[in-house]
Amino acid sequence: MAESLAEAGFAVWTPRQTISRRIPRSKDKERREVETPIIPTFVFADAEHKDALRALASQPLHPHPPFSLMTYRGKVPEIKDSEVHGLRIEERRMQAAADDRARRARRNARGRAVPVGATIGVPTPAFKGISGIVEESDGRFTLALIGNMRLKIATFLLDRDEVNDPSSQAGAAA
Repeated sequence: MAESLAEAGFAVWTPRQTISRRIPRSKDKERREVETPIIPTFVFADAEHKDALRALASQPLHPHPPFSLMTYRGKVPEIKDSEVHGLRIEERRMQAAADDRARRARRNARGRAVPVGATIGVPTPAFKGISGIVEESDGRFTLALIGNMRLKIATFLLDRDEVNDPSSQAGAAA
């Protein structure tokens, strides 16, 4: 609604957030960023557009999604900017949190490969306390040999304190 009215020249605002959604039926569980309203049923408009919006809403056919104006005692209330200040702050906070999540997701997707031959502690509760040897790691997933079983683990789940790289350990020279 807000986009449609803004394209028509109205000064409007609705608090929004950016969320990550999985693309349906995508093989690699691809995701896309989607901007959605925080309060889906409200669009705030400048008071100067009140009469034009009232006339537009009363028309049976118009190029916008159906809408109505909120009224109180037969009048359209005017809401001061100071009254939606908290909502604007929340919108910025939610956007910062979304940016943070996206940054972490990018970092985890790249990840750091675990060296082949390293000993790892397995993070899964069913295997807690059992260690395995890394056979392969691409930064996103790590393939470890645990006993006679191969286990594919998301690399970001591995605790860096439980990765023992044999190449980084100093040994005595003979």
